[in-house]
Amino acid sequence: MNGKAASRRIGITYDQLRYFVKRIDYFAKKDATRDHYHDFTFRDLAFLQLAAMMRADGIRLSEINNAISLLDEARKVSRIPGTLVYRSDVTIFSWDILDEPVLEKGRWIWSPTIIRASENLANGMDESNMRILKHIPGMLYSVLSVFDEMSRDDQMQLEFNKHMEVNEET
Repeated sequence: MNGKAASRRIGITYDQLRYFVKRIDYFAKKDATRDHYHDFTFRDLAFLQLAAMMRADGIRLSEINNAISLLDEARKVSRIPGTLVYRSDVTIFSWDILDEPVLEKGRWIWSPTIIRASENLANGMDESNMRILKHIPGMLYSVLSVFDEMSRDDQMQLEFNKHMEVNEET
């Protein structure tokens, strides 16, 4: 996918996308044509989506760079997208709930653990009551949730395109 389509896909401007590509090592190291054309993969789009979320949450670009670099390392040790946790100066959680292997870079922790939380503590910790914790701004990012949402959006687009093709034939 080219840059203009990628920026529309993840909901940022083309200039924001170019900024991320220039400033985040994972993208800057990728080959580009002389015209700065990148062919963005699904993983690239997910990483850009996470970068955009983190930036919107006020996380500095140097820390976003560390997070994306850590995700690139994590994909080499696990097929599970897992969870990214940002350790700020204020900690309100105990991160001992994360399973091994845990990778760290700067203030970031990555774990294959999918963190679940109860929507209603009155119902206890029953499995049917548990939901994946997707995002705590500036603190927790479920990489799996980002991948799932993007996959779901892609599937909806494919179904829409199929529907349009059938209507054009009739």
